[in-house]
Parts: sequence; C-alpha cells; structure tokens
Amino acid sequence: MMRIVFLLLAGIFISQDLVFAQTFKKGPYLQDISQNSVRIIWETDSSTKGRVIYGYKGSMDKSIEESSAGTFHNILIEGLMPDKEYEYQVEGESRINAFRTLPSGIKPVKFIVYGDNRTNLGDHQKVVDAIIKEKPLFVINTGDLVESGLSASDYQKFFEIERELLRGVCVFPTIGNHEVIDPTLSMYKKYFFPPQRYSSVKEYYSFDFANVHIVVLNSYDGIFTFSNEQIKWLENDLATATKNLDHIFSVMHHGPYSASNHGDNAAAKSKIVPILKKYNVDMTIAGHDHNYERGEADGLRYMVAGGGGAPLYSSGQSQYTIYSESVLHYVVFNVYGPDVSGCAYRVDGSVMDCFNWSKGSPIQDAGYGDISADDLSFDTPLIDTSDIGDDLQMDTSKADTEIVDTAMNDTLDAFQIVDTEEVDAHHNPTDVVYDIKDASDRGKDIDLLTDINISITD
Repeated sequence: MMRIVFLLLAGIFISQDLVFAQTFKKGPYLQDISQNSVRIIWETDSSTKGRVIYGYKGSMDKSIEESSAGTFHNILIEGLMPDKEYEYQVEGESRINAFRTLPSGIKPVKFIVYGDNRTNLGDHQKVVDAIIKEKPLFVINTGDLVESGLSASDYQKFFEIERELLRGVCVFPTIGNHEVIDPTLSMYKKYFFPPQRYSSVKEYYSFDFANVHIVVLNSYDGIFTFSNEQIKWLENDLATATKNLDHIFSVMHHGPYSASNHGDNAAAKSKIVPILKKYNVDMTIAGHDHNYERGEADGLRYMVAGGGGAPLYSSGQSQYTIYSESVLHYVVFNVYGPDVSGCAYRVDGSVMDCFNWSKGSPIQDAGYGDISADDLSFDTPLIDTSDIGDDLQMDTSKADTEIVDTAMNDTLDAFQIVDTEEVDAHHNPTDVVYDIKDASDRGKDIDLLTDINISITD
C-alpha cells in the first residue's frame, strides 16, 4: 500500500513539473478590471488547462480552472471587493502577482495615459519602464499599439515589452489606424477584452471608477470616421453617466484637435465634439500625432499623448495650444472628488507640463510651484521693458548659460526680466528688484520678486 501511495504522489509531482515547464508566450496580463472583477489572460506554447489561484494579499485561498485545455487562456474572476489589493498566481508560473480593484465612491485615483508605442521598441520600453515606477492603478493606451494589426509578431513584441507592467496594471486600449490595417481586428479582439458593461462591442466602450466615467471611442469604425451606431451609443452613454458621476473623459486615437502632422480630425469636430460639450466632458484625449500637446478649443479641454515609442513628430502650435513638445512621454492623472490634476513627464522623470481643475471650473496651469531665488540662474541678454529704452545686459562673468528651475528640474526656454523700478541707464545699480516672468507657452507666468545682482551697460 505504501508503494502505491508513493507512486501516486510521484505522479502528481511529475505532472506539476511538466506544467511548470511550459513557456508563457504572453502574460499573464490583466484586462477588464472593475470594482468587482478582473480577467487574467495568458498564452502558452503548449495546450494546457489554465488555472488561477487568487485571494486577498497574503491569503490566496481560492482558485478557478478552465473547463478545457488550450493555448490561449482567459479566466474571469468575479465577486471581488472594490478598492482591495489581491494576489494571484497562474499555474505553470512560480511568480505571485498583485492588483487592486477599481474603487467606488469618492476615492483618490492615479492613472496614466500614453500611446503610439509601435515601431521603435527601445523607446517603447523606456516609456513602459518609466510608467512602472509611477505605480498607477490602471493605464489607458491612446492607440497604435502595434505597427500592423495583421502582424502576430508585432502583437508578440507589444506584450513582451509590456509584460512587467501588465501583470498588475490593466491597460484600457484604444483602436488606432495601425490596428485597423486588419479591418476585422481579429488579433486585437483576441488579445484585448475591454469592458462591455455599457457596450456590446469591443471597438468602443466605457467604464467607471470612483466618481469618474471614461468613454473610449473608435475613430475608424465608419470607414475612417465615426459610425452612426457609435454616435448614437455615445449620446446614450453620456446621458446616463452625467446623472451619477462628477468627471467624464473621452479617449479616441485621432482626436478633434492637433497642431502637429495629422492636424485636426474634422469628423470628430463635427460629430463628436458637440456631444462632448453637451455633457460637459472634462477633457478629450487622443494620440495619432507622435508628440505631446495640451490645449483648450471651443470650450473643451483636449490633449494629444502620442509619444509612446513611435517616431516623433514635430510639435506644432495653434491658437488653441497651451503647451506642446516633441518627446517620449506619459501623462499622470490624479482624481479625487471634484479635483483633477496631472503632469506630463518625459521618460527621464522630468516634468514638462502640469494642469489642474475642479468640477465646473476652467482649466488652470499648475505652473512650477513655489520658486525661490536659489532655484534660478540667468542667461543673456536681459530685455529692458521699462522706459529706459536700452537693453539690460547681464554681467556674463557672473552668469550661467540658461534660466533653470532646479525645483522642477526643468529649463525655462523663454522669459523676460521686467524692471520694476526707475533705473537710470547711465548707472550700474547692483541690487535692483526685478519681476521674473515666464514668457514661454506654458500658460502661466512665474512671478518672483527678489534681489538680483546685475550690472547694466549703457
């Protein structure tokens, strides 16, 4: 009898070893996360019956197993609690992963927006590595996840680069023009499972968290425009959302406004913007142009976040632009109650643009915070804007080469020094009070009154 038991146990151990020997081609990664559920998805090189063990952090006491074997595994875990941290382990992998469900009610939430990561794999990796350090609750990709929607290898590269991020952070995808190179979206629909609580299709959808509603649109479902079905759905979706939630964001790949290569989307401006304005959408977010841009047009805040790894485009300027830059980047949003704030970051962690608003209020620039005299050094020439009529020149023997805000680790690339006193052009005062103003396109002056030791040359 003991020999039989030993053989049975040995058989179990051998079976487990074989399971752990399988190769994970993709994942595990999260999809369709909500307050009460999440999907765990992965792909293996050999056919197995997928199984996930999960539970509260430190107590994985539940499991779900697929009914049949296969190479693509998609397990929906339900019955979870809002705003709780859970751990899970996929059978066949020794690693334990963690995620947090979306909150309900008024809770602080941090999420990240990025996109257009196709083509340059190394740059895509830099953006992902930077996002991982931020530890967002979830991320939104503005589209063009792959170079070609027809290429299995492109999707494989995407999931290889994003593997560490997506183990514990759900990505909410947007369909871009590179995905619709495959008009059937077959691989996109295979690998991505966006929420379908309010939509019966995967091409456009919406979801809620805390007191926020996000609607993700498909810029291309009506022969490179918006279908009548999608427009009707959007109207109904937003009409319902505004009854219960404080903030609404819309996301689409080719947005209504852009000052860069692709320019404005006429269809979005004529068909979508009126609906967004009708329901007081906080901001519409897009990609498509491979740069960063933020602005306000026709009473609607907009953003282009397309610096996720694709070849960068030049940053443009229009009458609506508040800030733009051609750089790899991601955007952090923080929402808590009536307040929204955020910053756009370069991949080295430096800040390039910040913003904030409260429900019902106009957009504001967060600027660069409190800046002291010790945070600044000065360039030449300084322009005399008083009534002297001559240029004020910095004593270059004591000057640095640029104005640098060391508090925010950023360079102010355009500025002026405003003389706030009556200065005689034929004297050389050394302790004159000047008002330093940021004259760049960041949208908010930096006001600083301090004593600056300068010399004035006639």
